[in-house]
Amino acid sequence: SKTDETKNCLCITGESGIGKSSVIAKLYTLLKNEDVLLLPHAAGISQRSHNLILMLRLWIEEIGKELDLDVGVEIEQKKNFEEIRELFINMLSTVSSKKRVVVLVDALNQFEKSHHAKNVDWLPEILPPNARVIFTSIEGDETENLIRRKDFNAIEISALKETEAINIIETICKRYRKVLNPKAVNKLLRKKRRDGKFSFTNPLWLTIAVDIFIQMGEEDFAQLQELEGEQEQKLEKLLLLVADGIPVEISEIYNSLFDRCKIFGEKFSESVLNYIGTSRNGLRESDIENLIKNFSGIAWETVNFASLRRFLRNHIVRKGELGLWDFRHAQARESLKKRLSYTQNDQTKLHSAISDHLANLSITDPLRQSEILWHLFKFDEKNKTIEICGNDLNDDKTNKEFGIALRDILAETGSGIRWLLSVIEFQNNESRTKYMFLSLLIGQ
Repeated sequence: SKTDETKNCLCITGESGIGKSSVIAKLYTLLKNEDVLLLPHAAGISQRSHNLILMLRLWIEEIGKELDLDVGVEIEQKKNFEEIRELFINMLSTVSSKKRVVVLVDALNQFEKSHHAKNVDWLPEILPPNARVIFTSIEGDETENLIRRKDFNAIEISALKETEAINIIETICKRYRKVLNPKAVNKLLRKKRRDGKFSFTNPLWLTIAVDIFIQMGEEDFAQLQELEGEQEQKLEKLLLLVADGIPVEISEIYNSLFDRCKIFGEKFSESVLNYIGTSRNGLRESDIENLIKNFSGIAWETVNFASLRRFLRNHIVRKGELGLWDFRHAQARESLKKRLSYTQNDQTKLHSAISDHLANLSITDPLRQSEILWHLFKFDEKNKTIEICGNDLNDDKTNKEFGIALRDILAETGSGIRWLLSVIEFQNNESRTKYMFLSLLIGQ
């Protein structure tokens, strides 16, 4: 509308699991065939998607293509955030004078925990008139800082109504040619969270709850023998028992879902989930296989892994050029960490196993290049860090990836800088490795 013409920065807010990413995906689908320059980004969807500089570089390249400019050399000459930001702002201004530009950013709150990300200061203070920016985010530092903008507006996705929840239940069941018992549906709709809100108001909780019924198997139906009544009465009682047992909070319902994975082997499923959950952005199947066989001491069965993936089909996804298996929703990763009740020793063992696995890969392997330094940091292994840096820091690609990893480590408030300084000062650190590490650190 004319009233909202100056409000060209919009943030879609709402609690985790409410459907913000679905909205941004729908917008992308609608706009990709329109006469606009789309600059999309989803923080947290890949290894480097949380990195602001890489996001801005990708957008600069897209703008360059639109303007028929080769910006590769100019991008490489820009060494820090301020220079990259200035180039992006200038090019955004240029291209928006020729064409409508729409920037779509999903999960603003999942960027690196730097002051630039929290302040959202990579965005021009005043957007060009022909540019629109649409974010999704849960409320936090980022949305608090956006509120101060004169061109900012926010829309909160409202909670599901009961009629909408019933429609979702029916749609999911229809997809699998199932019909859910009305009494069991009523049980789900009466469940309340500890904050007093109905659990069904969150679409993520509702889809997981329905999925639990859809995925019922032999172990569930074996309980029929213990129930009284005719077969149909037994089945109804079983469904009501299952409904009663479904937790009311998202973190707890994920816990219930992960518990059900033990049908694929308790140690096997736990190890697979552990490794994926400990990784930053997922692992390839070959990585998971190696870790299961060589570090967990469990036989690897490709068919069993495929069955586990199918069971969790709505919750894990294969993404990116490397084909990394990762959780579809950030809440799943957080819930897994709570569920496993990690001790510090357990965390250390997982990071140690992943770092040892990555160390056995070629130094040109992209996952090794981007992730090994992070896991060595979490493992707090100084000797191996010095050894890896001494062996690997010999080409521009590895230097660049290690530099980005250092930036991520530094973003870990307090612990990151202390660890980096302790590695530099470590007694076994040779002068050559120390110099390269300091160069990388200064370069950030």
